[in-house]
Amino acid sequence: MLRAKSANKGTEGEAGSEGAVGRRSPSKLLVLLIGVTAVVSIGLVWFVWGSYKHFAVAEGQHHRVIELHGVITHFDEVLTMSARMAEKQMASPL
Repeated sequence: MLRAKSANKGTEGEAGSEGAVGRRSPSKLLVLLIGVTAVVSIGLVWFVWGSYKHFAVAEGQHHRVIELHGVITHFDEVLTMSARMAEKQMASPL
């Protein structure tokens, strides 16, 4: 009989101690969640800032390519016109 009581007390004591150890206080959990949220937010801001910088560089390069395309097209037309004029000059009788 004595043995049964001590076994029950041990089980109750263990269950009570497990509940206290297994639980976390709400403030610690809140701090943990805020910390994780802050780390993820900082990572996202860093990623977005890097993407913005890459986009700005690409946009600048695109404008330069468009400008050079116009220059190349102009020189192509000048060269074509010069070749046509030279062809007509050579074909006409003197």
